Amino acid sequence: MILFSPPLRARRPAIVKQAGFTLIELMVVLVIIAVVTGVTVMSLTSNTQAKINSQKSQLISYLGLVRDQSTFDLKMYLLVPDQQGLIPYDFSRGKWQKSQKIKPLNWKEGLVVDWKLNKRFTQQQNLPKAGWVFWPNGEVLKGKVTFSLLENSNSSGRKYKADEAEQNSVIWNGLLQFEAES
Repeated sequence: MILFSPPLRARRPAIVKQAGFTLIELMVVLVIIAVVTGVTVMSLTSNTQAKINSQKSQLISYLGLVRDQSTFDLKMYLLVPDQQGLIPYDFSRGKWQKSQKIKPLNWKEGLVVDWKLNKRFTQQQNLPKAGWVFWPNGEVLKGKVTFSLLENSNSSGRKYKADEAEQNSVIWNGLLQFEAES
């Protein structure tokens, strides 16, 4: 007696096609998006603070360089700040002229730089421009430079500075000793 067996295909259970994503797949995608977003935010935050810290370090080194050059050359130097950076002048042959030995320091792009100058001293000493004087004995005119990030334009198209929390200052006394911001 021969029994008829159904074809092999008929014995397997029917495969049901999936019509969407499983809950686990959706959760994995959400976790990946969260991690990528977190890393991006962290890297942007550290980059902006790194830019300010880098500019601060560069300024501190530059001020030391000008003081040392003034002492080595036995002549007065003047650092004049502007929106592009610091321009060094030296006092030679009875007049102030742009320094040939020290190159200007340029501010990093995207930073807003504010400074405090003693304008009364500038008038008393008959300086060509307001700035910080460096004497050959190592003394300097005290000063303060504040760095903050330049934010995007507002609705009127005017650019504005970041919050005070995102500002950082370099403050020095007459001996070029740097002080903590208060």
